[in-house]
Amino acid sequence: MNERIKAMEAEELAKARLAAQIKSPADYDLPADDQRDSSEIEADLARLRLELAATVDELAGRLDPKVLTAAAKTKAKSAISDFGVKAKQFGKDLLHAEPQALKTAGIAAAGVIALLLLRKLGK
Repeated sequence: MNERIKAMEAEELAKARLAAQIKSPADYDLPADDQRDSSEIEADLARLRLELAATVDELAGRLDPKVLTAAAKTKAKSAISDFGVKAKQFGKDLLHAEPQALKTAGIAAAGVIALLLLRKLGK
């Protein structure tokens, strides 16, 4: 019996999570001619509590420091991997004397030389 209640609560929570994701504030406005009785109002309040709890749980999950840290690590690893791939391709392009790679390398070398000269002149 207890398992059945837990399963029903989990199903209601899943429905509430879905409803909280797709509803807009206007969906919670009451019609001008509200004809609900007290039991219907109580049921609506219980449903709204579940939707609110689902929204709060989702926000807490998104803002969990462990989740944010894991996402930042994944993003950093991806950026480093992308940089490595691009650097390898740039090296290959230089070895094959690709015009764009040679131009980029020349500009970078000129920039380094200019910085070194400015530094030397500044002393």
